[in-house]
Formats: sequence, structure tokens, C-alpha cells
Amino acid sequence: WTTNWDATYVLNNNGIVSIPQVYCLPDLSNLPCWTPPYHLERDTIPGYGPRLAELPEHQWCMLDGVATAGCAVMEMASGRLLVESNVFGSKELIDPLQYNTTLCDQDPTKCILFKQVPPSLLDSLIKMFMNIGTVPAYDQLVSGQGGLQSNLILVAVLSVPVMLVAKPYLMKWKHQKLDAQKAERAAVRARASSGHTPMKDEDEHEEEEGHGGGHGGHGHGEFDFGEEMV
Repeated sequence: WTTNWDATYVLNNNGIVSIPQVYCLPDLSNLPCWTPPYHLERDTIPGYGPRLAELPEHQWCMLDGVATAGCAVMEMASGRLLVESNVFGSKELIDPLQYNTTLCDQDPTKCILFKQVPPSLLDSLIKMFMNIGTVPAYDQLVSGQGGLQSNLILVAVLSVPVMLVAKPYLMKWKHQKLDAQKAERAAVRARASSGHTPMKDEDEHEEEEGHGGGHGGHGHGEFDFGEEMV
């Protein structure tokens, strides 16, 4: 019936949902619902009646009989209501083998909704390589993060041989093409008469190629494949 702020929640240990802030009264335009009246029991919440009272015991955001002004409530497409649970100190509630979407469809007592504590970006990057393709819902920054991380790691791995092999081979091909062009022009000059003077644009082209040619070979000499790989 209320939430204290816009927050993300883990649904059935499978996905992340966002529940926006809801105000208790229209005149509370700048205040969330953490205001009186406080409730000890779900069946005292106005507007829901027995629908909340019939929910499993674990669907309540407070522990040890502490009163609250509101817990997050989500209505599923099937019309079933879920109330935010308090999973603090409970490994059972966050176990996807005991509470998940499949079991929730079969048994309402196996449904779970709890507030996510988003992990730090550094922690996510470290676990990205430790648990490839496996990211628990409560540790996800975005939905489907496991598959996304697997694709990113695959791209990173494939980039290594591209940088070490494909790029040097491409540079070698360009170097060989440049050498062939130089050899062709030299043959043309050799067949010309001894009194033939190369045209000005030919001299300028030769000068440009002498200063160019890429990093490998520095525009002259043999292409150093090992140097380009390093």
C-alpha cells in the first residue's frame, strides 16, 4: 500500500522490479507514507481487507511485531498480491531453489518479494570473472546481467587474438602492397631511356611513401611482424 521511496525489488529470486513511491494522502505531496497511522497487522490496512490477511506469514516487511506505516505491495498479472518480505538473516527466503517463479505459480506460500540492496560496481566487476554467466537476482544491476556479462567476456577474449594477429597481418599486407607498387615504378623507370627524367608528381609520391608505410618497417626495410605484435 505504500513505499518509502522509488526502489527496486527482487521478485521470486528471479528478476528485478521497480516499485514507485506512493503517497498516503493527496495532501502529503512531499512526504512519503512513513507517517501515522501505524499498523501491526495486515488485515487492518484499509482498501485491501482480507486479501492481505490471507497472504503467507513471511510476506510482511517488519519483524518481531514492530508496527509499520507501510510495506511495498505488488499485484501480479494474475491478480495475486505480494507484500514485501523482510529477508534479513534468512538464507531460506533468498534461496532460489525454495522460492522461485515456478513454485510461486503452484503455491502462493512460495512467492517472495524483497527490497534489493544493489551491489557496488567494483564488486560486480570482480564477480564478473569469478562467476561467469551466473548472477543471483539480488546482485543484479540490470535484468539479464548474467547473459550480458558472458557476452562481454567473450568479446574481450576474442579481442586479444584480433590485436595480436589480425591487425599485424593487415599491416603486413599493406606493407607488401606498398613494396609491390614501388617495385612496379622502379621497373617502369628501368625500361625508360637513360635520359628520361621522372615527372615531378612521381618524385613527390616516392617521397611521401618514404616517410609513410606505417609503424612496421617505418616506411623502409623488411616488415617486422614480431614488433607489430608487441
